[in-house]
Amino acid sequence: MRWYSLIFCLFPGEVLVIGSNLPIIAAPGDDVILPCHLEPMFDVQGLTVEWSKPDLKPDPSDRLSRVEYVHLYRDRKEVPDMKMASYFRRTELFMDDMKHGNISLKILNVSEEDNGRYRCFIPKLRSRVKAAVVELFSLEKKHSSASLSACLMNIYLVFTSLVKVHLNLSVTPQSVSDGQIKGFKSSLIITVLD
Repeated sequence: MRWYSLIFCLFPGEVLVIGSNLPIIAAPGDDVILPCHLEPMFDVQGLTVEWSKPDLKPDPSDRLSRVEYVHLYRDRKEVPDMKMASYFRRTELFMDDMKHGNISLKILNVSEEDNGRYRCFIPKLRSRVKAAVVELFSLEKKHSSASLSACLMNIYLVFTSLVKVHLNLSVTPQSVSDGQIKGFKSSLIITVLD
């Protein structure tokens, strides 16, 4: 049996697009931030920033269909006419922070239809890593009872009343030996917000 190694080499000074490696969890009606930034800090105000849902494909039977975005920033401004209708007036970038490489997307009034993977892409970035993917889960409110529940990575969360909480899930390698991860340490912090 042969083993092969894949080596990813970064060049000094190369800018990377970094997203969250953990899913973002929100309740319907909440505003949520999908984190994405450049490392090292890099001014992206003059570049195009595309936020899309990569799992949604254009209708192949419609020859005039075009790519629609969750959010598109081009020529130093938002381009609303190429935005998906369901995201119209519901998304925004942090314009003042773009000069520091922050290209996080804020989605207002999240619903279950917003669930899924989001791709942040900078087409003209001179780098090997031009995109990051962030996953969003909007937790379903149970209408038959006053509870909120979700299942994530075999962690089951059940709240007996509709309270606003902040969830912080952290998963880190527990021990590394000879390049092999021996286990994981995870912690879940639930903060009840007033």
